Amino acid sequence: MIKLLKAVYVATSLLLTLCSGITYAQSEGQRTALAHVSAHTAKVEHILTTKPKPAPQFSYCPPASSLYKKNKRWWAPNSWRSYSQSFVEKVTKFIGAQWVGVSLGHIICLYHGDDSFTFPISLQRTVLIKPPTGDTWKKQPSGYLVCKSRDRLKCPFPRKKRKEVVDIKKMLRSFKEPINQR
Repeated sequence: MIKLLKAVYVATSLLLTLCSGITYAQSEGQRTALAHVSAHTAKVEHILTTKPKPAPQFSYCPPASSLYKKNKRWWAPNSWRSYSQSFVEKVTKFIGAQWVGVSLGHIICLYHGDDSFTFPISLQRTVLIKPPTGDTWKKQPSGYLVCKSRDRLKCPFPRKKRKEVVDIKKMLRSFKEPINQR
C-alpha cells in the first residue's frame, strides 16, 4: 500500500515539476489542471509524511460507574459483559482483575455491589490477549494471574492490536474529484 502511494507521489511530483517549467498556462483548463496536480501532490505528501499516533499500549477494566444492568446481567461499553445473573442492584467499587489462560487468555474484571452478602460481579470480553505484566499482577498456584487493587488503573493489561484498514478505492476516488468539490 505504502509503495503504491509512494509511486503515485513520485509520479505526481514529476508531473508537477514538468508542468511548473511552463512559464504561463495558455488556457483556463491548463491552469485548473495545474491546480489539481498541485493539490493532489500536497495530499499524497501529507499521507506519506504524517505518522499515525501510537495506540495506547494498555487497556483497563471499565469504571464501576459505567456498568449497567440488563436482564439481570451486568454490561459495560466495549463488549464487556457478565455471564452469570446477579441480584446486585448497584455496583459500588472495583475490587480487582484476573487473567485466565495459557499463552493467550481473557481478562475478568471484578466488582462489588452495595450489598456485601452477594457474590462479586465479574465482567469479561471475548478478546484474547497476552498475559499482563507488572508489579500488581501476581501468579496464583492454579496458573492464573490476579491483580488485587481497588484502583482499576493499577491493573493494566495488554491492548489487542488492531490492523489499520485503508480504503484504497476511496483514496483513488479522491484524486479524481475537482478541488472545489471537497
